[in-house]
Amino acid sequence: MFIVLEGPDATGKSTACRKLGEKFGGVMYSTPPKKYLAERNNVDANASAEEHYRFYRDGVYDASKERASDAE
Repeated sequence: MFIVLEGPDATGKSTACRKLGEKFGGVMYSTPPKKYLAERNNVDANASAEEHYRFYRDGVYDASKERASDAE
């Protein structure tokens, strides 16, 4: 099972994910990955729609590679 929660900051997504993980024995993983966090505020404030999309798309792609390598 793969569950994705999206929404604005500070709306309870992490809390809900932790509870779902406890109930179903899942693993919580937040995106974008930590290496993206330094640039996130700048992207959110200044990037074009296309740049914004690419930033978050690339973050999810990198996160999926990290999780896959963790599972090996």
